[in-house]
Amino acid sequence: MATTKLADIIVPEVLGPMASAEISNYFDFEKTGIAVRDYNNVDIREGGHFAEVPFYNQLDATEADEVLSDSTSLTPGKITTGKDIGVVCHRGRAWGTRDLAAIVSGNDPQKALAKQVGSYWAQRMAQSGFSVLNALFASTGPLGTGATSPHVYDVAVTSGTPVTMSHNAVLTTMNLIGDAMNDFDTVIMHSKVFTDLLNAQLISFPYNYDPTKLDPAAMAKSGRYLGKNIIVTDKVTTDTTTENFTKYTTYIMKKGCMYFGRQKDLMTETDRDILAFEDVLSTSIHFVPHLKLCKWNVTDTNPTNTSLATATNWASVANDHKFIGAVAVVTN
Repeated sequence: MATTKLADIIVPEVLGPMASAEISNYFDFEKTGIAVRDYNNVDIREGGHFAEVPFYNQLDATEADEVLSDSTSLTPGKITTGKDIGVVCHRGRAWGTRDLAAIVSGNDPQKALAKQVGSYWAQRMAQSGFSVLNALFASTGPLGTGATSPHVYDVAVTSGTPVTMSHNAVLTTMNLIGDAMNDFDTVIMHSKVFTDLLNAQLISFPYNYDPTKLDPAAMAKSGRYLGKNIIVTDKVTTDTTTENFTKYTTYIMKKGCMYFGRQKDLMTETDRDILAFEDVLSTSIHFVPHLKLCKWNVTDTNPTNTSLATATNWASVANDHKFIGAVAVVTN
């Protein structure tokens, strides 16, 4: 009697696009609008290891204007250029039929697999994105507390009374970029920070909404903090160096401040491992996790998440730190 193989029920040409579409349903960076797939119309689909985006620096509005006169001419100012560089991550993952048994036994295995694979890659891409943010906002990073134009407000302590999240801390952090603070749209926080805000009744919910009847993830999607979207994830930076005084990093971000270009959408293949008597589903994706105006400052290609999280691998290329649409606050 013939057995049903993975290749009999999975069509890679169909599964790939389905799973790619599912990524956006689970990928909070895209769902909230923080990340976009296009960056100044630069096309990375032709290949290569970097996304290079040339740009004109913003005109300096602090430079004085000139009074028009019949006797003198205007003095031309210099328009400078720069280049932002993102790095392409080439990633893959395979599963055998033992891993997929419960999924492929359903009524619609292709649809079930698409959801599972899409969710998996959304989480892995998000982890790469947080690796980038962790590097940029580290104390030695280009946006860290040691930088010329810091984007980090650190109020956490290692002794005494822990300092938890507050409106004052967030507003002070947003004000690090002055009058450009008005466009902040989303707050990304650890589940512990979110719980602290809930206990302090600082999360707002729609009228007649009972947050006690939902789990924290659902509450975050329905609630607002200072009128902003909330993403709750334990992928944000935590520092457990001092016992009982863990430090949590909360990111406050603007729409479109990140770039998650896809050099190639999710690709799927099925094969048979005759030595293991096992069918295999293989997936791969090629993407660029990037905070705009913070360039990949080394020649290394196809980095691991550890390399992405290394502060010295990055540099700011913004001529004014206000143009970088992200800040961070560190609390206990």
